[in-house]
Amino acid sequence: MEYTLIRSGRKTLSLSLKDDGSLVVRAPKLLSVYRIEEFIHSKEAWIEKKRALLSERQKNHPKKTGDTLKEQIQESYSVLVPLTQEYAARMGVHPTSIRITKAEKRFGSCSSSGHICFSYRLIEYPDEAIRYVVVHELSHMKELNHSARFWDIVARHCPDYKKCQKLLLI
Repeated sequence: MEYTLIRSGRKTLSLSLKDDGSLVVRAPKLLSVYRIEEFIHSKEAWIEKKRALLSERQKNHPKKTGDTLKEQIQESYSVLVPLTQEYAARMGVHPTSIRITKAEKRFGSCSSSGHICFSYRLIEYPDEAIRYVVVHELSHMKELNHSARFWDIVARHCPDYKKCQKLLLI
Protein backbone atom coordinates (compact mmCIF):
# COMPACT_ATOMS: atom_id res chain seq x y z
CA MET A 1 0.00 0.00 0.00
CA GLU A 2 1.40 3.41 -0.97
CA TYR A 3 1.75 6.09 1.68
CA THR A 4 3.55 9.29 2.55
CA LEU A 5 5.75 8.95 5.62
CA ILE A 6 6.30 11.90 7.94
CA ARG A 7 8.80 11.33 10.72
CA SER A 8 9.00 13.56 13.78
CA GLY A 9 9.71 13.57 17.49
CA ARG A 10 6.35 12.01 18.23
CA LYS A 11 6.05 8.80 20.27
CA THR A 12 3.18 7.11 18.45
CA LEU A 13 2.12 6.10 14.94
CA SER A 14 -0.89 7.68 13.29
CA LEU A 15 -2.72 7.32 10.01
CA SER A 16 -4.76 9.90 8.14
CA LEU A 17 -6.27 10.25 4.71
CA LYS A 18 -6.00 13.32 2.50
CA ASP A 19 -8.99 14.52 0.50
CA ASP A 20 -7.72 12.58 -2.53
CA GLY A 21 -7.71 9.34 -0.49
CA SER A 22 -3.93 9.11 -0.20
CA LEU A 23 -2.57 7.72 3.05
CA VAL A 24 -0.33 9.75 5.37
CA VAL A 25 1.62 7.97 8.11
CA ARG A 26 3.17 9.92 10.95
CA ALA A 27 5.85 8.04 12.86
CA PRO A 28 8.63 8.49 15.43
CA LYS A 29 12.03 9.24 13.89
CA LEU A 30 13.66 5.97 14.89
CA LEU A 31 10.83 3.50 14.25
CA SER A 32 11.73 0.86 11.67
CA VAL A 33 10.01 0.72 8.29
CA TYR A 34 9.12 -2.91 9.11
CA ARG A 35 7.11 -1.80 12.19
CA ILE A 36 5.46 1.01 10.25
CA GLU A 37 4.35 -1.31 7.45
CA GLU A 38 3.21 -3.92 9.96
CA PHE A 39 1.03 -1.22 11.56
CA ILE A 40 -0.37 -0.15 8.18
CA HIS A 41 -1.17 -3.78 7.32
CA SER A 42 -3.00 -4.22 10.64
CA LYS A 43 -5.14 -1.17 9.81
CA GLU A 44 -6.00 -2.04 6.19
CA ALA A 45 -9.69 -2.64 6.94
CA TRP A 46 -9.92 0.73 8.71
CA ILE A 47 -8.14 2.47 5.83
CA GLU A 48 -10.49 0.99 3.22
CA LYS A 49 -13.57 1.81 5.31
CA LYS A 50 -12.40 5.44 5.70
CA ARG A 51 -11.62 5.70 1.98
CA ALA A 52 -15.12 4.48 1.14
CA LEU A 53 -16.65 7.01 3.57
CA LEU A 54 -14.50 9.79 2.10
CA SER A 55 -15.55 8.88 -1.42
CA GLU A 56 -19.24 8.76 -0.43
CA ARG A 57 -19.01 12.12 1.34
CA GLN A 58 -17.31 13.74 -1.65
CA LYS A 59 -19.97 12.34 -3.97
CA ASN A 60 -22.83 13.55 -1.74
CA HIS A 61 -21.23 16.88 -0.82
CA PRO A 62 -18.99 18.19 -3.61
CA LYS A 63 -16.99 21.35 -2.93
CA LYS A 64 -18.72 24.53 -3.98
CA THR A 65 -17.17 27.46 -5.86
CA GLY A 66 -18.17 30.87 -7.16
CA ASP A 67 -21.83 31.85 -7.02
CA THR A 68 -22.90 28.44 -5.70
CA LEU A 69 -20.56 28.89 -2.72
CA LYS A 70 -21.82 32.44 -2.06
CA GLU A 71 -25.44 31.27 -2.20
CA GLN A 72 -24.75 28.41 0.19
CA ILE A 73 -22.99 30.74 2.63
CA GLN A 74 -25.97 33.13 2.54
CA GLU A 75 -28.40 30.25 3.08
CA SER A 76 -26.24 29.06 5.98
CA TYR A 77 -26.46 32.48 7.64
CA SER A 78 -30.22 32.62 7.20
CA VAL A 79 -30.69 29.19 8.83
CA LEU A 80 -27.86 28.91 11.36
CA VAL A 81 -27.91 32.36 12.96
CA PRO A 82 -31.59 32.27 14.03
CA LEU A 83 -31.32 28.62 15.09
CA THR A 84 -28.23 29.37 17.15
CA GLN A 85 -29.92 32.37 18.77
CA GLU A 86 -32.99 30.24 19.59
CA TYR A 87 -30.94 27.49 21.23
CA ALA A 88 -28.64 29.98 22.97
CA ALA A 89 -31.70 31.50 24.66
CA ARG A 90 -32.98 28.03 25.66
CA MET A 91 -29.59 27.04 27.03
CA GLY A 92 -28.90 30.33 28.79
CA VAL A 93 -25.70 31.14 26.92
CA HIS A 94 -24.70 34.25 24.98
CA PRO A 95 -22.34 33.78 22.01
CA THR A 96 -20.21 36.83 21.27
CA SER A 97 -20.46 36.18 17.53
CA ILE A 98 -21.85 33.66 15.05
CA ARG A 99 -19.95 33.23 11.80
CA ILE A 100 -20.10 31.01 8.73
CA THR A 101 -16.73 29.81 7.45
CA LYS A 102 -15.39 27.80 4.54
CA ALA A 103 -14.09 25.10 6.89
CA GLU A 104 -13.81 21.73 5.19
CA LYS A 105 -12.67 19.53 8.07
CA ARG A 106 -15.17 20.44 10.81
CA PHE A 107 -18.79 21.48 11.01
CA GLY A 108 -18.44 23.92 13.88
CA SER A 109 -16.24 25.38 16.57
CA CYS A 110 -16.54 27.45 19.72
CA SER A 111 -13.74 29.57 21.15
CA SER A 112 -13.19 30.19 24.84
CA SER A 113 -14.40 33.77 24.27
CA GLY A 114 -17.73 32.54 22.90
CA HIS A 115 -17.19 32.96 19.16
CA ILE A 116 -19.23 30.30 17.35
CA CYS A 117 -18.31 29.27 13.79
CA PHE A 118 -20.13 26.91 11.46
CA SER A 119 -19.02 25.53 8.12
CA TYR A 120 -21.14 26.49 5.13
CA ARG A 121 -21.29 22.73 4.38
CA LEU A 122 -23.48 22.05 7.41
CA ILE A 123 -26.55 23.31 5.55
CA GLU A 124 -26.34 20.27 3.23
CA TYR A 125 -27.23 17.91 6.08
CA PRO A 126 -30.62 17.00 7.59
CA ASP A 127 -32.26 19.46 10.01
CA GLU A 128 -31.68 17.24 13.04
CA ALA A 129 -27.95 17.03 12.26
CA ILE A 130 -27.79 20.83 11.97
CA ARG A 131 -29.63 21.18 15.30
CA TYR A 132 -27.17 18.77 16.92
CA VAL A 133 -24.11 20.75 15.74
CA VAL A 134 -25.68 23.99 17.02
CA VAL A 135 -26.35 22.41 20.42
CA HIS A 136 -22.88 20.84 20.46
CA GLU A 137 -21.11 24.16 19.89
CA LEU A 138 -23.32 26.06 22.34
CA SER A 139 -22.68 23.37 24.96
CA HIS A 140 -18.99 24.28 24.72
CA MET A 141 -19.90 27.66 26.17
CA LYS A 142 -20.64 25.81 29.43
CA GLU A 143 -18.01 23.05 29.12
CA LEU A 144 -15.08 23.76 26.80
CA ASN A 145 -14.20 20.06 26.51
CA HIS A 146 -15.84 16.71 25.76
CA SER A 147 -16.26 15.54 29.35
CA ALA A 148 -19.24 13.63 30.72
CA ARG A 149 -20.68 16.97 31.91
CA PHE A 150 -20.43 18.30 28.36
CA TRP A 151 -22.30 15.30 26.91
CA ASP A 152 -24.96 15.65 29.64
CA ILE A 153 -25.60 19.21 28.45
CA VAL A 154 -25.80 18.06 24.82
CA ALA A 155 -28.19 15.22 25.75
CA ARG A 156 -30.44 17.60 27.70
CA HIS A 157 -30.99 19.76 24.61
CA CYS A 158 -30.61 17.10 21.91
CA PRO A 159 -31.62 13.70 23.35
CA ASP A 160 -31.11 11.92 20.02
CA TYR A 161 -27.60 13.33 19.52
CA LYS A 162 -26.00 9.94 18.84
CA LYS A 163 -28.37 9.36 15.91
CA CYS A 164 -27.65 12.88 14.70
CA GLN A 165 -23.89 12.29 14.82
CA LYS A 166 -24.30 9.39 12.41
CA LEU A 167 -26.09 11.66 9.93
CA LEU A 168 -22.92 13.75 9.69
CA LEU A 169 -20.74 10.85 8.58
CA ILE A 170 -21.99 10.94 4.99
